[in-house]
Amino acid sequence: MNTEELTQIASAHQSAIARHDQEMAEIRAILREGQARSERALAEHERALAQHDQAIAQHDQEMAAIRSQQALIAQNFTNFTAGLEELRILVANYLRGRENL
Repeated sequence: MNTEELTQIASAHQSAIARHDQEMAEIRAILREGQARSERALAEHERALAQHDQAIAQHDQEMAAIRSQQALIAQNFTNFTAGLEELRILVANYLRGRENL
């Protein structure tokens, strides 16, 4: 090989190295962009998950309040029913007493 051929081979080699470096730079840029998108998507997912957890906690609180109200209503209904029964007995006793007069 003569000097000119060696120069051509070295030049082609340098050109291939430059193309390789350019392609690697493009690949790294694509990877950085993909990583940034993934990180943004993950942050959005975590934010949505936190909102979901907050909504569940609020729902649980609301359900606890409803259960408490239902228990109070049931107790009031029981008291009302017992009061009606007492009133029924009082009225029956009153009517029996009037009949005996």
